[in-house]
Amino acid sequence: DWPDLVAEARPGRAAPRPYLRAPGAEAGGYRVGPVAQLRAAAYLVTPLAEAARSRWSAACGDAAWARGVVTLHVVEAVDELLARPELVAGPVLVEVGAPVTAPRQGSGWVDGARGLLVHRYRADGVGVLRDATITTPTAQNESWLADLLGSQVCSNGPFDPEGEPLRPLLARLEAAIREADPCLPCTSSPPGQMHVRLTFIDADRQGH
Repeated sequence: DWPDLVAEARPGRAAPRPYLRAPGAEAGGYRVGPVAQLRAAAYLVTPLAEAARSRWSAACGDAAWARGVVTLHVVEAVDELLARPELVAGPVLVEVGAPVTAPRQGSGWVDGARGLLVHRYRADGVGVLRDATITTPTAQNESWLADLLGSQVCSNGPFDPEGEPLRPLLARLEAAIREADPCLPCTSSPPGQMHVRLTFIDADRQGH
């Protein structure tokens, strides 16, 4: 059902800008990840994580806190699963059915650490893969991250690119990147060590 639910404003691009079809491209933006997961959940089924979720919700907690709650929930859930021997009973291999004789397509979804990950594949009548699309959490949150970064730059007001006021701006940009948690190595850097760099463009030279 994924193609019926989600479309891409920029198909094939590194930042495809996916959106929900029903509201349309302008109003259909959405977010994935721990914050979206916890806001969508009425409750969590493991006790320690549910207590933490309730505190997070009451305090309007941030993304870092949300990631902690989700991680705690995963640990509790895995502990419960390990106590169920029936999950590993039976044959390891299962026959999947007859060979492919007609074009097929399928989608796989998993809600991972950074949010929803979707793989879509299309095969022809002899089982040869003809198309593949991977929609990552980072791609789905890219529009939100761009808005976060833009709002920080615009709220800074006039500043000298070489001056001291640039430092607090860089710190806020780094905080915005951590909030969106894109799949980039720099997000695990200590505070102040993300090495955010800005390129300043002369507006007059660009004609606007």
